[in-house]
Amino acid sequence: MVLRDRRTWLVRGHNIRKTDCFPRWVEEGICATSWHSVGYLAPHPVMTRDEHGDVFNTAYGGGGRVGTRATECWYFLNAIQPGDLVIVSGSLKPGHLPVKVGVVTSHPLWRPNDPTACRARRTDWLAHDDNAIDRDEFRTDIGGFLKAHRASVWPVDEVHDRNKYGEITSDLLRLLGTRGINLSPQTVEAPPLSTYALRCAEWDLRDRPERIAATGSKFKRDQELRALVAARSDRCENPDCLTPAEYYAALDSKGMPILEVDHVQDLGLEGADRPDNMIVLCPNCHALKSRSTRSGSMREKLREIALRLHEQAAGG
Repeated sequence: MVLRDRRTWLVRGHNIRKTDCFPRWVEEGICATSWHSVGYLAPHPVMTRDEHGDVFNTAYGGGGRVGTRATECWYFLNAIQPGDLVIVSGSLKPGHLPVKVGVVTSHPLWRPNDPTACRARRTDWLAHDDNAIDRDEFRTDIGGFLKAHRASVWPVDEVHDRNKYGEITSDLLRLLGTRGINLSPQTVEAPPLSTYALRCAEWDLRDRPERIAATGSKFKRDQELRALVAARSDRCENPDCLTPAEYYAALDSKGMPILEVDHVQDLGLEGADRPDNMIVLCPNCHALKSRSTRSGSMREKLREIALRLHEQAAGG
């Protein structure tokens, strides 16, 4: 875990595909950006910044504005970190909306079915609506900053006048405190992307898995005998089964309990396709009997049970 200073980011929440997205952001607890036509972009280090730029150039045909878009997307995916502040502002015209403030709580999420918010981060919106912060409350000219930077995503502290705008984060923390929202200290822990998240990102860059042709054979089971054994019990016949009773209230598409008829001695191991070699098991016990380290001892126990239940059902 790395200690770092909170940073503040301007994230545009209006005019994304001519839509004011901010009300939805508050409802869903996210901030987001789009560039949906670019498709999936993996976080660093799975994809480098140059690779991001290449994808944007391919999608939009190059040019200065394309480079800015690629930079903004890179910021959103890689530079913003959990614990950072995001600010959203509406129009600068008279009657403008005050500044809304949130704190980012997650790494980036990819949502391909949402064209206006396909790249999102979970966000706790702390100051909006009635407790939003008016620009006049800031000690710095944040209005001038917002007017100068109309990009979709932009770091507040990366502007020409660092001395002027570098204090906006501490100013925001002060103003949130006046509303009873305390986010001190200004230094926070930055959790890295997990190995799980990085491996998933690598997988998302791949094409669909290759289909491999396979040949094989299987035994033709006597379905009448199978149905006869299935009707023998409405519960798993393993006496050590831990499946709760309420599980059996769920039925399959044929209206039957979700149970499986298995051969105690597998057909592939010279087992007979006979009712006295069949037992009704829930999926968990079936897996334990077939693939666990206990399968040998479990098979021996089930052999006796299957024979006893068969004789009982047969009236023996």
